[in-house]
Amino acid sequence: MSFAEVSKIPGIRIKIDTIIDNCFTVTYNTNVFEFLPCSDGLYYFDITSFENNSTFTNYSFLETVANNKAYFTSTEVKKAGDARALQRDIGWPSTAQFKYYISKQLINNSPITVDDINRAEYIFGPAKPLLEGKMTRVSPQECKIQRIPLPIPILQQHKQLELYVDFFFVNGHPFLTTRSSKVKILTAHMCQSRSKKVINEFASIREYLLPIQLHVYGKDEYVGVIERALRVTNERCRCACHAIPYKYYTKLMLRSLIAVVIRWINAFPSKGSVSSTMSPAMIVEGKNNPGMKNRELGLGPTLWSSSDRIIR
Repeated sequence: MSFAEVSKIPGIRIKIDTIIDNCFTVTYNTNVFEFLPCSDGLYYFDITSFENNSTFTNYSFLETVANNKAYFTSTEVKKAGDARALQRDIGWPSTAQFKYYISKQLINNSPITVDDINRAEYIFGPAKPLLEGKMTRVSPQECKIQRIPLPIPILQQHKQLELYVDFFFVNGHPFLTTRSSKVKILTAHMCQSRSKKVINEFASIREYLLPIQLHVYGKDEYVGVIERALRVTNERCRCACHAIPYKYYTKLMLRSLIAVVIRWINAFPSKGSVSSTMSPAMIVEGKNNPGMKNRELGLGPTLWSSSDRIIR
């Protein structure tokens, strides 16, 4: 309850003086309740520290359905349940609309009255399907896509790039990854196979890539650019897996894991790149620096979301 609501209660006195202590006291009759600050910025009252002369020693500020039913007769409780069931059967109109239907007798042969609906609200509280089904965002933020122009010196001086390609595995699933020289942009895509036939297709397309030169490295040859990129990707993936509570990962989760890791690697300037202030994603795709106004969720959390009026 707010200060304004508490102050309206007869016999209540609220006192606060932050110079003396960061708390406020509420005096009612001869009892003094001290509210202390918590880490969330709110104030709370510790009921275990309260002592009075009452014969009651346990307190509960939680309303339960069983306790609420105790204030009504069995017939009133049953009709309150029937009112909630009827609201469900006619497609969950809002409580205000439901009262209107009943008051105007728009439902024939219905024994339910407006009082039954009010008792249902008091006993059971707001209907959960109404809270979940009619939940909407308030004043959604507008998300604007801003493209960053590529500086002319980078465009003129770095037209020729080398693209390094390799395979790596995550839980037995092959991924094709690429890393460019100078710009240092990194990509990764899940593959269906890494069979000998698939690998040999690199050499078979050599003539179709001309005038681009293609060099296929041997199995034991070390290519530092792509190997270092793979090591960073693997380390980031392991860190992400240790930060979430799952023990098993579906193929979709693995694909999303790699996509999230690659996106954040490309979101910041890479060491040895043509620019120390522009990220690979900014140079190649024109993306702006990451912002916290429309912050994306990290890997692993669950949420309720609405897309095209369908709850996901």
